[in-house]
Amino acid sequence: MNNIRPAALVVSNRSKRFIPTARILKRLSSSKSEPLVKFSHNAEAKVGILELNAPASYNALTVEMGSEFQQLINSTKQSMRTGEVDINSIVLQGAGKAFCAGGDLTWLRSLANNSVEQNVDVMRAFYQSFLCLRSVPVPIVAAVHGPAIGAGAALMAACDVRVAASDARIGFNFVKIGIHAGMGA
Repeated sequence: MNNIRPAALVVSNRSKRFIPTARILKRLSSSKSEPLVKFSHNAEAKVGILELNAPASYNALTVEMGSEFQQLINSTKQSMRTGEVDINSIVLQGAGKAFCAGGDLTWLRSLANNSVEQNVDVMRAFYQSFLCLRSVPVPIVAAVHGPAIGAGAALMAACDVRVAASDARIGFNFVKIGIHAGMGA
């Protein structure tokens, strides 16, 4: 189910105009010089740090971030297997003022006119790109500060341990924006 996406999205019911998904995703992705997800590790403490790195959007989850996240998880697991990285746990954190504001609403709204079948495929691939962290052979600790909302709260819940700062605000508010509770929430 890797990167399953519909071939096109309906932009308007009136015009029935179709735009290829690749063009829409390119339009929604930001031009960036910094990676959207970073990994580092402290060899002495044997702890990895996985950081969502989109502070301007409060680390909102995007397709592009999901792709980077999944690639980083896979390369970290490979580095652990080869002994290049020797860690006993990973801390998942968000850069800036938030752990994660949830799914990118602009992207979610762009899916409104898709068929149910298309959205099932798109959302499964999107969720899997983040929930792949469940396959890491060491405990994942969510270090939550600021907002952890919607899919961000679900990502936090998918971790083995959750530690919340006093300013943490956790919300499973899927119903308030009219969508199903995703990511297993």
